[in-house]
Amino acid sequence: MRRTLSAVLMLSMALAGCKAKEAFDKAKISQDLDKHGTMDLMKDVSKDKYNPPSDGKLTDAQMQMYLKVRGHEKDIAQVARKEAQAHADAAKKAATSRSPA
Repeated sequence: MRRTLSAVLMLSMALAGCKAKEAFDKAKISQDLDKHGTMDLMKDVSKDKYNPPSDGKLTDAQMQMYLKVRGHEKDIAQVARKEAQAHADAAKKAATSRSPA
């Protein structure tokens, strides 16, 4: 029974740590978007170049890096989408509060 309780407690702590890390990462993304803006990000992305390997095969490290970057890209898009929705909601609220009823 103690082992089960200990395992559940450790798992709970690990999951809480993951959630905290995820929240921290999204806060960092939001802060970076505030500093540089989405257009700056898009300009930087457009400058990136990719030279495929001459033999046409990717290494395991290249695949892992791709998956990591792709995951980060999804996080950035998610944060940007939420911020854009929050701005749209605020603008809509401001517009409706100014209109005569």
